[in-house]
Amino acid sequence: MKLLRLMVMGLLLSSASTMILAQDDAPTGPGYINFRIQTVESDQLAQWESLRAEMSESARASGLAFYHVYQRLRGPAAGFLIVTPATAIGDPGGPFDEPPAVAASDNWLNAMQGVLDSQSLVTLQTYPDLATVATGPMHPSENFAHVRIRTAAAGQSDDFEQWLRDDLVPGLREAGAGDVRSARVVLGGSPRTWVTFSFVPGWPEPGVELDPRIIARGDDLIATQIDYFYSLRDDLSFTAD
Repeated sequence: MKLLRLMVMGLLLSSASTMILAQDDAPTGPGYINFRIQTVESDQLAQWESLRAEMSESARASGLAFYHVYQRLRGPAAGFLIVTPATAIGDPGGPFDEPPAVAASDNWLNAMQGVLDSQSLVTLQTYPDLATVATGPMHPSENFAHVRIRTAAAGQSDDFEQWLRDDLVPGLREAGAGDVRSARVVLGGSPRTWVTFSFVPGWPEPGVELDPRIIARGDDLIATQIDYFYSLRDDLSFTAD
C-alpha cells in the first residue's frame, strides 16, 4: 500500500518501461530500471521542465543508455515519471552493467527540491520473457503508455508471477495486444508489486479480446490494482544510439 500511495502522489508508465523498450538485439535476461516519481508545484512547471532538460543533457553526455520522461494525463497534470537504468549502489558495487549515476550539483538539487511537492524513487526488475514482444531497455514503441500496477495478495506472489507467465502474457500475444511489458518492484516498495506497461497510440486505446477466464484467474491473486495513463515527453527524453 505504501508504494501505491506514492504512485498516487506522483504517478505515471513506460516507460515505457520501461521499461523495457524494444530493440532487435534485446537481452533475454532480467534488467533493472529506476522510477523517479515527482509531483511538481503547479506554479513551477516551467522551472521544473528547464531543470529536467538540463539533467537530460547531462545524462546523455555521461553515456547513460536512456532517459525517458513521462507526464501523467489522468488526474493532476503535474505528475511525472522519469525512467532510467538502475546503477550499482555502494562499494564494491553491484551487478548492474551501466555507467555511474549522473552527478548533479548542489545548486541543481536545491533548485529541483524547491519546485517539487513530492517525490519517490523505486527500483524495478524487468522481465523480457514476460513481454509480448522482444524487449530491452530502449525507446518506447508508442508515445502513450497505459500503466497498470498490481500487488499480489499475501502468499500469492509466486502464483501471480506464474499467472503472468502461463496465462496473461500468452493470452495477450494471441490476442494481438501489441507491445506490453512487465516489471517487479525490488527496492522502495513491496516486492509483491508488479507493473505492466502497454504502449498504445492514444486513448481510447485499441481493444483487446482476452479470454475472460484469464482475467478471472488473476483476480483471485490480486490484492490491489491501479491504472495510469502517460504521455512520453520526447522533448525531455532520449535513447542512446
